[in-house]
This record gives sequence, structure tokens and C-alpha cells, in this order.
Amino acid sequence: MYNVNRKKIEEILNNLKQVLEIVRPILNYSQEQFIEDKFATLALERAMHISVESIVDVGNYLIDGFIMRDPGSYVDIIEILNDERVIPDEEAIKLKQLVEFRKNLVHDYTRLNYNYLFQLFKEMYNAISNFEKYVYEYLRKELG
Repeated sequence: MYNVNRKKIEEILNNLKQVLEIVRPILNYSQEQFIEDKFATLALERAMHISVESIVDVGNYLIDGFIMRDPGSYVDIIEILNDERVIPDEEAIKLKQLVEFRKNLVHDYTRLNYNYLFQLFKEMYNAISNFEKYVYEYLRKELG
């Protein structure tokens, strides 16, 4: 039998959903509006960081709970989720790109390229939002 921490997964996914709802209006900003709005830039920077950490944490809970192979990196977590059919190929490609951006968010925050952050957010919003759906579908399929 699998020992999956569903409660923690749900807590993380609920928080991620709330964060995405807060920053969703930024999707309607122009690039210029976004760059000029310092509150929006900081909010989106934090939201993207939370998104990455949430996806990685949920991925680790799934990997541990379902006894999948051990990841060697953050990107490897996404690859494992894709290999195990938690997330489809197209989403995995996008989420790997997002996870690769983690280094910038965590270590290069004094030199963050906000133009790129804005574009990445627009490109990744649906993939991040859909992650919850894929996780719950996988849990239902595997655990009932």
C-alpha cells in the first residue's frame, strides 16, 4: 500500500491556487504597466517562487508516497512526474522551464529580469494552474 501525504499535498495545492488567483489580474497588464508597477513586480516574483516550490514539494510527496525513482535535481522531479504519467509531455516541458527559473528567483533576485519574469508568467500560467488537476487525477486513479 502507498503512504501518500494527501493532506499536505492538498494544503500546498490550495495555497498555490490562492496565490495564482491573487496575481491573475497581472495577465491583463501590458509589459510596460507591469514594469512600472513595483508592487506587481514583487508580487509576481514571489508568486512564481511559490509556484516553483509548490510544484517541487508536491512532486516530492508523490515521488516518496508512490515509491518512484529518486530525483537528482528539481528538473528531474518534473521528468519523473512525466515518466509516471502524472503530467503530460506538453506540461512537463513548460514546468521544466519554470523550475529552471528557480535559480534566478532564489539566487539572482537582485538582478532579476522582470521582462522575462512577465513573459514567463504569461506562458506558464495555464501549466501552473493545470498542475493541481493533474495531481488530483493521478491520486484518484492510483488511490481511488
